[in-house]
Amino acid sequence: MPSGSNTLKPVSPAGLLDRSAPARGEDSMLVLQRNARTLCTLCHRFNIEPSTAILERVASIYDRRPSWVTAESHPTDLLILYLAARGLRPQRVVEIGVASGLSTCGLLAGLADAGVPAKNPQDGRETVQSFDILEHVPWDENRPIGAAIAEVLPELAAGARINTFRTSLDLERELGDVPVDLAFIDGAHNHPWPLIDAIQLSKVMDPNGWIILHDVALVERAMLEAHLRRMTKLPFTPSRGAEWHFEMWPSEKLRGSESGHNVALVRPLPLETLRMHPNLQALVALPWESAPPEAAQSILVEFCGSEAVERGKILGRPGQALLPSS
Repeated sequence: MPSGSNTLKPVSPAGLLDRSAPARGEDSMLVLQRNARTLCTLCHRFNIEPSTAILERVASIYDRRPSWVTAESHPTDLLILYLAARGLRPQRVVEIGVASGLSTCGLLAGLADAGVPAKNPQDGRETVQSFDILEHVPWDENRPIGAAIAEVLPELAAGARINTFRTSLDLERELGDVPVDLAFIDGAHNHPWPLIDAIQLSKVMDPNGWIILHDVALVERAMLEAHLRRMTKLPFTPSRGAEWHFEMWPSEKLRGSESGHNVALVRPLPLETLRMHPNLQALVALPWESAPPEAAQSILVEFCGSEAVERGKILGRPGQALLPSS
């Protein structure tokens, strides 16, 4: 790459202490510049030349977020989404969990900058298919799910379809025949939901694609926040579903570093590889943090076995059953 102002200048790593989203008015570009390792790692993996222009593009998206977006992704989260979408040039992207839609903007920008059309020419459907069980933003019932997309990137909003009242259980029914090359899991983080989402995605994904997992470091974040605030208890109860899923999913993996450590990527796997895989059996047997519906439990039984599923239905408190035995 020619030398010049667009050449990335290495900056010292941010580390875990920069995980908090920048405050209103703070320069998100400076935050991103402290994440040179994450930028270079993802660029290398997806054959993109790292540059300051990439950081400027992502910072501009983050800085356009409206004031009502209070549950915000970190700028480095958007950077990873942007780079994956831009580098993979996917025919179809699936997002599970939308909320304000700020993360969707990172995906849309990456696709647009890679020259991917807003709608797939094969079936005419929007390239990004987003699924959310809710109809309105969790913290603002007056705003529909994904409302920030039209405010942040109105010129690209036509590239995303928001499928409300839907979960990963609806993927096969709602998606067309175009294979999914990139997916983002950011819905329910309570175990075993991330595993359910990943199994369902593996049914519709190209094996050469990637699944991006959000919130794989919630325990670290809770402990760090308690330490910094000198609290004797964790400020929130962290879910471990995404963390456990990343650790035990039996495929190629990639994780952000510095303040991108909360985002990880894994490869989908063929269904015949997933069925009764020892890693999945051990994963689903970990204490469940939520009670998925019967249809979701049936999926887990099919892929992990009834014995492992029954073991998982025990809460972290000894002897307390989460669900009645069938």
